[in-house]
Amino acid sequence: MILLGLFIFSVIATLVAFLLNVTWYWLFLVFIGAFIVGVIILVCTLYIITLFYDMNKIIIKPKKFFGAMIYHVCVLLKSVLRIKVISEGFEQLKDLEGYAMVCNHQAIIDPICFILASKEQDISFIMKKEVRKIPLVGRWFVIAGLYYLDRENPREGLKTILNGVKALKAGRPVGIYVEGTRSKSAELGEFHEGSFKMPQKAQSPIVLCAIDNSYRMAKNYPWKKTKVYIKVCEVIPYEKYAFMSTKELAEYSHNVISNELIALREKYK
Repeated sequence: MILLGLFIFSVIATLVAFLLNVTWYWLFLVFIGAFIVGVIILVCTLYIITLFYDMNKIIIKPKKFFGAMIYHVCVLLKSVLRIKVISEGFEQLKDLEGYAMVCNHQAIIDPICFILASKEQDISFIMKKEVRKIPLVGRWFVIAGLYYLDRENPREGLKTILNGVKALKAGRPVGIYVEGTRSKSAELGEFHEGSFKMPQKAQSPIVLCAIDNSYRMAKNYPWKKTKVYIKVCEVIPYEKYAFMSTKELAEYSHNVISNELIALREKYK
């Protein structure tokens, strides 16, 4: 939607320039310039919208507009960043609500890839607190119902977990990257046990998801397109893990995702 709107705006500006008898070789520059101006207007508009919201308020059920805007920005970024998402198993998420998406983490584009693959516009990712400082992005994520985790402050960390539990119980999916940080490689790190406290407390389904090859974008961009493979490995109902400890859950999830990564690399090598 955003990309289409920017394209139409640029085409209209180019047609106006053409009708004003602008030399033909300037028309391409008019199109590019109009596209850039459109992006600037969009960014300024979105920032102004955030000024009307309290950034200290925790939002459990945000308005659909904010999540939809994130989705359409992801669609735009897919073209800009030259990403091709190849997905499997997402039919398992049809009509599934209030699930915890547990995934490995290779690159900063991983949430974008999940949103594109699932077409999920209401997911709340648990993100590190530093993201909140990014101009516009940090503010928009707050009002879209995403939560920030302060690893250095246990009290604030507990608040994030409890907010995530509320979101899950309200029927929203919550995305958790259980390695705690990006691996920036094909290596699969250890899974933090504490990441599983949230779905346990909410008694929600856990969706195990494997993502691969996203770390290559840093090397490929902008000269080469990056194919990102993402697969829903298993949906674990609460009844299946109700009597498992967080340690057992972490080990089980690690084994499942590790095996799926091996299978994905064998299939798409």
